[in-house]
Amino acid sequence: MTKNLDYAEMQKERDSGIPVSEIAKKHDCNVASVYNNTKKKVTVKKPGRLSSLADAARAREEFHPKRNTRESFSKNGTISELLVKLRARRAAIDEAITAIEMAEQVLAKSEELA
Repeated sequence: MTKNLDYAEMQKERDSGIPVSEIAKKHDCNVASVYNNTKKKVTVKKPGRLSSLADAARAREEFHPKRNTRESFSKNGTISELLVKLRARRAAIDEAITAIEMAEQVLAKSEELA
């Protein structure tokens, strides 16, 4: 005598992630009956290699190298402009060094007094 199996309920259980063997035990049937009469949960596939390569080729065509937005050293600048900018940077670095040296001296004096 054959059993009337509820394949719709089996499918719901399989969609919820219950293993095929547990579904077969619950419905008292063969594992092959569950496997053959239900389908795996449908998942969305990731794009294949060919589509990703096509996307990469398209992105390469649209790629524009980043232009240098720093105007401190432009290619069209003259040597005198470059020297002015370097001297301004040197002055700022000299000021920073002087401030650090003064802080070092103050720290040394405070340690002597302590």
